[in-house]
Amino acid sequence: MNADQVLRSLQQRVELSGELRAHDLEALRTWMELVSRLSKAVLDAKVDERRMRLSEQTAAEFVVAMKAVLVALGHDPSHPAVLRVVSTQLRALDAGAGA
Repeated sequence: MNADQVLRSLQQRVELSGELRAHDLEALRTWMELVSRLSKAVLDAKVDERRMRLSEQTAAEFVVAMKAVLVALGHDPSHPAVLRVVSTQLRALDAGAGA
């Protein structure tokens, strides 16, 4: 049964007898809990997706800025010595963030 069917069944029962049974209310409560959990899961997924896009965008902007700084200082960002220093410092930064 889907939520619409549960509600229609409850409506018919109330119209016919004028009362609801405990089982009817339990079925309604169960459906409301499921809908609530599903709504939260959808919301959480969208927040996580947005957070991931923001992280990716920030990382891309950081790379552009880092390259611009290196070029402005007269360094070739693709030079092996520059790559080694940048790589070492980024690993150290990443290790510090995980601590």
